[in-house]
Amino acid sequence: MILLYMGELIPTAPERLRGTLFSWSFEERKQTFDMYESTSKTSLDYLRKFLGSQGPLFAVPESSPHLCVGILTAQRRQSGKAYLVQLVGSLLTRMHLPSPNTYMHVFNVDPNPESHTEVSKVSDLLPVSILKGSHASTKDKSLTVKQQEALDYVAAMRYFDSLHCQHSLLLEDDAFASDRWVEQIQDALRQVQDTFQNWLFVRLYMTRVFARVPRGPQRIYKYDHYGTVAVLFSGRRMMEFANALERHVIDTLDDVSKFLPKDALLSVYSRDFHIPALTFEPVVFQHTGIHSTVNDRTLNKDFPPYMSARNFPSEGLPVVFNPSYIAIL
Repeated sequence: MILLYMGELIPTAPERLRGTLFSWSFEERKQTFDMYESTSKTSLDYLRKFLGSQGPLFAVPESSPHLCVGILTAQRRQSGKAYLVQLVGSLLTRMHLPSPNTYMHVFNVDPNPESHTEVSKVSDLLPVSILKGSHASTKDKSLTVKQQEALDYVAAMRYFDSLHCQHSLLLEDDAFASDRWVEQIQDALRQVQDTFQNWLFVRLYMTRVFARVPRGPQRIYKYDHYGTVAVLFSGRRMMEFANALERHVIDTLDDVSKFLPKDALLSVYSRDFHIPALTFEPVVFQHTGIHSTVNDRTLNKDFPPYMSARNFPSEGLPVVFNPSYIAIL
């Protein structure tokens, strides 16, 4: 039974044994993340110069887009890092433009949105809106940061549902895109649609602490993992989870149930309703956050293995502006 259970947790070949556990050093991660940030900023500057005064690259679609990408962002006070600019730089300079079947939107979910000045550094390229999730039942109640975060997530899903997005990718702003990430997502969608009729979500970022990690070609795994750094939702079923998440927040405010963050509730929801928890590995996005948006916590040593994926295709590669990706006249 133990062997069978481990077989479910540990993926099969072509993965190779790499010690019992693996952990990044904090200094190595910091140096790599600093490089990601600086090269993303430089590439974004090159993109602006190349485009001239084109204005926002994505307009609100008139018909249902194949892929909607939403970035939920809040400032990390005293971090000194530009997480949002870094993510947008990796997204825009590691994809082909224009991308007519893709729509991107930045959701400013900061409690004091006007103070989140980093948003203005990408608003010339992407549409931005202030987002604050709410419900009539929560109007006169005090919400925790995590409860508000859950309602903001619901609001982002509702916005994309109103656009009739066929698929929605929700990103936390400390995600970081690999090269040709759009093509990787298209591959993930082909694979999941060929295998699962009624899928709900695929995590495009996750970590494993086991000795083996997925290598070789990217493919869909049935594997659960805590986290919503980068989650791809099916437009057909996304609102089922959005409604459940909203209901959960209301129930916790009424002391009907104990609150679970959106990350944990997604796993519980998939188990309760027998929905496969899917991941696409090697991962499409890396996680670069070491500063919390919830409190003043900053990681400064002992980098935990669950905070960074070991199988990111563009690991250690700088973001480089490639003019051949741009076909905008």
